Amino acid sequence: MNIAFPAIFLFLIISPGFFFRHHKQRSEVRNFDHSPFSVTALQAILSAFIINGFVLYIARPLGYEIELGDLVCLLTSSNCSKNLTNEVSFLNSHPNAILLYFISTHALGILAALTWREIIVRYFKLERRGCCLSYIARGSAPWYYLFKGLDHSYDPDGVVISAVISLKDCSILYMGLLYDYTVNDAGELDRIMINGAQRRKFENDGKYNRALKSFKKESSRFYPINGDILILPYSQISTLNISYLKLSSAEEDGS
Repeated sequence: MNIAFPAIFLFLIISPGFFFRHHKQRSEVRNFDHSPFSVTALQAILSAFIINGFVLYIARPLGYEIELGDLVCLLTSSNCSKNLTNEVSFLNSHPNAILLYFISTHALGILAALTWREIIVRYFKLERRGCCLSYIARGSAPWYYLFKGLDHSYDPDGVVISAVISLKDCSILYMGLLYDYTVNDAGELDRIMINGAQRRKFENDGKYNRALKSFKKESSRFYPINGDILILPYSQISTLNISYLKLSSAEEDGS
């Protein structure tokens, strides 16, 4: 038996677990920990055993029975094919059986992950901070949770970004509605995209009205920026402020 066969066979058995682990939780870190004894790898291997066990349980009533002893023999012995004449003959007669098995395990891994993340987690809001199961459901995506406002007291209808960028002679305050954002491979914030952008000098603050105990609104202090989307490099932002918007029922109806 070719020495590469056990490695390929093990890869096909374990990879459904990595598919499940990849799609199960939101993650902004694209650098995968490839060490064999990392938490990520162990979770993926455990998931793979569960997925394969479930498929084996379903396949048995359908007439497809897999002997674990034969499987161990295939992975450890180079002469085991001589002792598995009937099994090899079955595969020759049913070449699609093994293909269907691996397609089923990989599809089940993805389906189970999407079901967990998009139905169970989202419906029951298990990702929210403070939930007793958040340590299981919450992924490594802090910027996603921050910009979506999932940990806020209410579900926001929009997010206002206020970012201060320091230039050589002054600091500029940019404001606008969050459109999107990007992160680098390490999960660090890279770009913030806003629309309806406007700017002003940071020191050009509004005048405080002591009687009303609020700042006087002066739209002339801000200058609108032409364009649909303004991209702000996070490396140039010295201060970032986020405000969550909640529209009233009248505003939502457009009245």
